[in-house]
Amino acid sequence: MNAELLLAHFDRISDAPGAVLRLRRFILDLAVRGKLVEQSSVDHSSNDSLGFRISSNLQKQEGVPRGWFAGTVGDFLDLQYGKGLPASERKDSGLVPVFGSNGVVGYCSQALSEKSTVIIGRKGSAGALNLCEGPSWTTDVAYFVEPPEFFNIRYLYFALHTLDLDTLGKGVKPGLSRNDACQLDLCVPPLVEQHRIVAKVDELMALCDRLEGAQRERENHRDQLTASTHHHLNNGAGAETLRSQAEFFIGHLPRLTARPDQIKQLRQTILNLAVRGMLTQHGENFIGILHSRDGNTPGSEIRLPASWHVEPLTAVASSIVDCPHSTPRWTAEGKICVRTNQFRPGQLDISDARFVSESTYLERIQRLEPQENDILYSREGGILGVACRVPPNVQLCLGQRMMLIRPSRSTDPAFLEMVLNSPFITRIAKEKTTGGAAPRINVATVKAYQIPQPPLAEQHRIVAKVDELMALCDQLESHLFTTHTEAARLLDSVLHRALQTSA
Repeated sequence: MNAELLLAHFDRISDAPGAVLRLRRFILDLAVRGKLVEQSSVDHSSNDSLGFRISSNLQKQEGVPRGWFAGTVGDFLDLQYGKGLPASERKDSGLVPVFGSNGVVGYCSQALSEKSTVIIGRKGSAGALNLCEGPSWTTDVAYFVEPPEFFNIRYLYFALHTLDLDTLGKGVKPGLSRNDACQLDLCVPPLVEQHRIVAKVDELMALCDRLEGAQRERENHRDQLTASTHHHLNNGAGAETLRSQAEFFIGHLPRLTARPDQIKQLRQTILNLAVRGMLTQHGENFIGILHSRDGNTPGSEIRLPASWHVEPLTAVASSIVDCPHSTPRWTAEGKICVRTNQFRPGQLDISDARFVSESTYLERIQRLEPQENDILYSREGGILGVACRVPPNVQLCLGQRMMLIRPSRSTDPAFLEMVLNSPFITRIAKEKTTGGAAPRINVATVKAYQIPQPPLAEQHRIVAKVDELMALCDQLESHLFTTHTEAARLLDSVLHRALQTSA
């Protein structure tokens, strides 16, 4: 394998999902195909007598390197059942490790096998592999293999990894059938060549460790920068600090986002800045607590511009109604009846619409007929605390587990939707959720939400700025997808060239 080729392109190929993991698997695949080290006629002659000790019917097969023996796992290996060991006989330390289906589960004083073994998960972590180069005890949820003399145990361990034994697990608690495993193909190189393969694999795995370490260091640095920035933005004590952090944040968005989860966090931080006046306010004094016109709002750590005030949701909405408390009678066609699984923060997805009859529609709009820019709010179930506006040119009625909010004339519907989706409100929604297994927010709680209320013109400016930044988030997501796709293609190309070099 051309290690220099990998190093030269690592900064780009490391963006491919699972890049180092793919490199490790590629190395093992080359190893068991005879593509990793040069072959020697001396190695081949050393395997002549070995053929008689393995089996006289194991002949050369097409594609198998010269001097190698091809057969099945069952031809070469004996997968032995482990033996139960009571918990009372397992210790926290000792000379003999006790293996379960996926690793050490204790220690004991007596070995089930005195030889080095490969342990294969049988139940639970079916197909999981562990190597013990010394005495061990394998419990009854695993098999163990004592390698024959013609195997280097570490080569065998690598070779078994390429068989994907974990994919053979069957049942609710996956179990690996010994018969299924024994039917898989397996090749045995000359023992001398196995030693050289193991040495080369170790060398290349060390390279992978270096690449993985460099990748981890780079991601840790970026994560620390991102976390620090988000912390200051969401918890900053001073207005000037907040402004400077917000400017840094907006100016370095691409550097702060390298994974989809970071872009999701980025969107939440943008909303958090927006409802605190940090995206558009430049020079106005800030106050330290929320305040309402009646002076009764409890104190909070959030800072708002002095020209802002806070109102309960009932004061910034002309109407708030709960959905009908009945299951809709669905029809093949008719009027759209929305469900909470169509809700997205700031967007209603009606591509997979369901319908009710005209009469059912009329029943379900008696309290309030939804109209453009009304806000739908989910208050029960798995999608809880999500707000989205009613789109234009569509007639719909409410399904279950939702509310309908009609903003007053002094409130920009897009701004109110933004506040309801912001961390400031979603945090309250989570704290006030009741119902346990069937979580819900009470209607009274929703009506009492305290809504930051800037002047209407300021609301419009905030909405425009958020739209601009959310569009940038969309571009970042698209760029991230493109980067990952291009990195994956480059990785495929590098691995292909590496394979040609090693052929």
